[in-house]
Amino acid sequence: MALSMFHEAHPDTALEMSVTRRPYSFRGGTPGETATWKWRKGLSVYMGDQVHSQLVQSGLLTDAQAALLHTDPRRAFADPQVAAALHAVSQHTGRPVVADMSEVIRAHERGDDFGWARGRPVSAFDHFAGRRATEGLGALGDTCDIRFRFDVDFGWHPVDSQRALIWAGQHGKQEAFVDAMARRHFEEAKSVHSRATLLDAAQEVGLSPDELSAFLASDEESTQAVWRSYRDTVGKHGIHSIPYFVLNGRHTNGGPFRDGSGACHTVRGSASPQEFLAIFERILSEQSRWKELPGPRHQGLQARRKLGTEATSAPPAAVAPPAVKAAAGAMKAGFMVAARPTPKSAAAAIPATAAALIGVRVTLHSLRSKPTLNERHGVCERFDAASGRCVVRLDGTSAPMLLKHDNLRRALDAVPIVAAPSSEQDCRQGDGHNDDDDALAIYGF
Repeated sequence: MALSMFHEAHPDTALEMSVTRRPYSFRGGTPGETATWKWRKGLSVYMGDQVHSQLVQSGLLTDAQAALLHTDPRRAFADPQVAAALHAVSQHTGRPVVADMSEVIRAHERGDDFGWARGRPVSAFDHFAGRRATEGLGALGDTCDIRFRFDVDFGWHPVDSQRALIWAGQHGKQEAFVDAMARRHFEEAKSVHSRATLLDAAQEVGLSPDELSAFLASDEESTQAVWRSYRDTVGKHGIHSIPYFVLNGRHTNGGPFRDGSGACHTVRGSASPQEFLAIFERILSEQSRWKELPGPRHQGLQARRKLGTEATSAPPAAVAPPAVKAAAGAMKAGFMVAARPTPKSAAAAIPATAAALIGVRVTLHSLRSKPTLNERHGVCERFDAASGRCVVRLDGTSAPMLLKHDNLRRALDAVPIVAAPSSEQDCRQGDGHNDDDDALAIYGF
């Protein structure tokens, strides 16, 4: 839709996209159990763990209090603090965690068996929290004519399906192949953990099933490449949720998968067509500005780009049309337009501990001047060489802060509940929108 909107606004401009997909696993490169589970049960455990983590990381409950939701829900729900905390989560996400607390208690006390997924039994609390997730995903799919099947087999590391994507890309049919594979997996309950599914998808898009079968049986390098990607996306690049988009134009070469610079546009979580349209408009504006540069300087910058080195100076700031500015201003908290590349002289001065935090979710700690911000969460967007501090955008705020890297540590995967700031001087409250649950639609695939 965003592409259609762009072409309607710019009928004389062609927008060509070259897509690179990278294998991702929530466990990173850490091997786990090889058994599979039903997607419905996996969503249940995922939701139960997410609520547990939110309650603890936000400081609303202790770990022991949150654990009672799984082990003794009657006792948990009788605690007014637990009830208030669940209400806070519901307000934050815009929907109740479970529809009826009494259902959870009755199912637990009956000893209902909800099965196993993601390395542990599915508790009654997990089950009913997961029901809310499947209802939400089903309704979301209905809006775009996708009929999700939640009885499909899932697992931690679908290595073969990722290898098959690499192979299809070598034949120029990766996008067609992933569409065929996703339809089988999500709508027909033919799991990507089955090679038969992969071979069937290959035949549909005009690729040879026999050649794919031979590739999967023999190409060990592709297996290692998938495991490297699993490891690096989480451990090296600090990506803890999907989908995660990194968009570059002709004259940017940034982001975690290239030189690590901020010369890119990133989207965490699912985004609206208007948000992608704003990015496309921005890239077009950058292209126009680049063309206006003086000839010799333009050629010199191009030469340095071809050599794979960082340009010593960036193009002038692009000025987006008012409509694009408005769309960008309304973007969710997970979206950011990163800054331009840092010159080499400044990049060399970035402390290793600070460099490891760039692009990563962080927790603030040991702040003395603003102790009320301790244990707040956000994203470290870049390192500001002029001040020697990290640029951090806290959850629920519209303006970033400059903080010492010594006051930051990597945050856990949990999405914190956005607490009201203590004052306007500390930070400004955002819209509180949380789009991390969008990852549920494709996790594990």
